[in-house]
Amino acid sequence: MKAIKFQTSALIHLLGNEAVITYHLLKSNLGAGVLLYLSAACIRLLPPPKLSVITVFAKIFCILVSHQYCWDIVNQLTSVDEDRINKPKRPIPAGRLTVIGAKWRWFISWTISPAICYTLLGGEALVMFLLSEALIYMCYVWPRFDHWASRNTFPALWTFLSFRLLNSVVCKTYPQLSAQPKVDVILSLWVLGTIHIQEFHDMDGDRKIKRKTLPVLCSSASSMKMLRSITAGLIAASGLVVVLWGWIQCLGPFDLHSVGLVLTGMFHLLGAFVVGVRCVFATSVGMDERTYKVYYILTAYWLVYFLSLVNKSNTMSEVAGNK
Repeated sequence: MKAIKFQTSALIHLLGNEAVITYHLLKSNLGAGVLLYLSAACIRLLPPPKLSVITVFAKIFCILVSHQYCWDIVNQLTSVDEDRINKPKRPIPAGRLTVIGAKWRWFISWTISPAICYTLLGGEALVMFLLSEALIYMCYVWPRFDHWASRNTFPALWTFLSFRLLNSVVCKTYPQLSAQPKVDVILSLWVLGTIHIQEFHDMDGDRKIKRKTLPVLCSSASSMKMLRSITAGLIAASGLVVVLWGWIQCLGPFDLHSVGLVLTGMFHLLGAFVVGVRCVFATSVGMDERTYKVYYILTAYWLVYFLSLVNKSNTMSEVAGNK
């Protein structure tokens, strides 16, 4: 009896420790990862379907946590030197996780996660998951593209694959709620043109490890001023174009759906304006970090909500046209 209690206690301790490590692995990208996709799922599942959505959300959480884990474990394993400078609280530089332990978790997660994906969702979702792993491998392991453009391209492609994977989870139970690929393409293009805003607060660390990010390459005073102005302009202009396109295409009679389109569009434009102003007039590394981690991410949330409502409007129009 004592042996069983001891083994149970040891297992609970092991699982608890693994949960803590997993949380710290995912923590830095949690807001732009799992939480973003869960909130997007909430919008895509409105109004609530007649069937229970608890099972769907459980699948979404399971698939997207494993999806993000497969990225973060490789990202942090291959950037230990950078993290010691820029992100010292991550598990490996903080001493919570050894390099050998991270390699084992890489092997296990990349083996088990696709199997879980296939079991829960089938072949189409598995293809998305395997494409994600291939993208991670090419950008972080081999040939490990070391160019500033790849720093924008990877997040854009990752965003597209993640949202198509989310769509696979939703459509497995509710095929009528399928999201059109074009809304995910639009979001990914927005990320492609603006995500380098995350590089401004890491400039010192990137320069020390000789990483060629766009801000490092444009580090002279005049070049930096121009880069910040262009970045602010891209965020504001692209947001304005997308919101106007959505309003022109989808706004109709006054109802809750139209109110949602107006509000989410306005909040995105407001966020884009704030991000642009903070980007141009940044006075410290801390301000740049907060601009990306708070204001830019929140602006992305509003764009996701807006595009989800645009997709719902297009879907309803197609259904009405087929009747």
